[in-house]
Amino acid sequence: MSIIFNKEKTDPTADETGFKDMIDNEGVVLVPRPTSDPLDPLNWHQCKKYLILAIVCLAAFAGIASSLANQLAFEVQGKLYRKSLVEMSYSSSAAVAGIAFGPLFFVPLARMIGRCSTIWWSLVGAMACNIWAASMTNPNQYIPFVISGLFAGLQGLALTLVFFFLEETGFSRDGGPAYPTRPESFAANRAATFFWLRSATAPFAIGLSPVTLLAGTFQLLSFGWFVMINTLLTVFLQEPEKLGGYGFTPQRNADFTLCLWVGIIFAQIYGHYLNGWLPLKLSRRNGGLWKPEYRLHTLWLPSLILLPIGLGIFGVALQYHPHYMVLALGAFIVTISAMLSVPVAVIYVVECFRQRELETSAIMGTYRLAFGLAIPFFIDPWEKAVGIGWVFGMAAFFSIGSFMLLVVLMWKGRQARKMCFDGVASSEEGSRVTESGNPKS
Repeated sequence: MSIIFNKEKTDPTADETGFKDMIDNEGVVLVPRPTSDPLDPLNWHQCKKYLILAIVCLAAFAGIASSLANQLAFEVQGKLYRKSLVEMSYSSSAAVAGIAFGPLFFVPLARMIGRCSTIWWSLVGAMACNIWAASMTNPNQYIPFVISGLFAGLQGLALTLVFFFLEETGFSRDGGPAYPTRPESFAANRAATFFWLRSATAPFAIGLSPVTLLAGTFQLLSFGWFVMINTLLTVFLQEPEKLGGYGFTPQRNADFTLCLWVGIIFAQIYGHYLNGWLPLKLSRRNGGLWKPEYRLHTLWLPSLILLPIGLGIFGVALQYHPHYMVLALGAFIVTISAMLSVPVAVIYVVECFRQRELETSAIMGTYRLAFGLAIPFFIDPWEKAVGIGWVFGMAAFFSIGSFMLLVVLMWKGRQARKMCFDGVASSEEGSRVTESGNPKS
């Protein structure tokens, strides 16, 4: 994550030339400033940076994708375990529970053994759980299969690449935490990375701070509907038409998920341009001074407008069964909205606790997934009470209500950031992030 920089606060001895060297061609101050040390990760060759980024992305994708990979096999596994499609979706909920609450354990662990070591040993454990899950082939092994989903993940290539190529990126800088020097030889470096312990902290007070409660509850409700759709999509598509489904085969179900992938790609492109441009534009109107709440203004369109529309379309499609492309359109819009809300909400809260970025990200992940993983357990009585159309109609209204929590932060975010527990809050409000006198629109 890029950290904003204030020349006057952070480096009062810096000359004007040095300050100009940290400004890009858009007038944005670049942070942190690279040192002259070749071991500084900011001085690594660009190819090495891209390789490490690719490995981290693969490891993250591996752990999540593998634990949810059985969604397309609900029908086949349901026959084996003698369970309904909704009951089979509980295995996905168990996997989501592991994704949501696992970081609360592994983030403090990363403080002890390092991030690389945590990633590698997690993949080792995930490999064992995948073998465990694949061995549950008897009709009476449904519960052990579900439990294995709490821990399962992809291994193989990701595990190998993490061990041989991944490196710690922590580097000691003025005013920041101190990191130990890593050995230069390969064997000693790998031993220090994966087998030596360090100190640990677990500031769960972040999760109970007002700013986290407001932004986290917004994520709990807004992203939770996407998790619900993703968890129950196989149920909606593969159930027979006489039971309210679309009667899809697993292959057609897999083809349908293309709309989710397209939504994710669209959200990445849209967010790449808007999530940086709009906050900086608002900052320039304030003389180049930064407020973390500027980030939240990028969510008016996706979270207040698109998300309720997408949920409404999805619910109407399930209620009246028009062409399945109408259902795909609703899923596409919900996916875009959900994917756009995550980085904005998470980075905003991380900026409020900038010395605890790992713990903050983990807690926000728990908020984001907790509601969605619980929905499959009460979706049936909810549907019987109001009908499937109004399940998503109510979700649309709930999403509008959740956005009002962000409006509170836009209005009183500064005061909310000051009300925290255990002194963990730390933001860079008031720092200059653009050149004064050089506004661009």
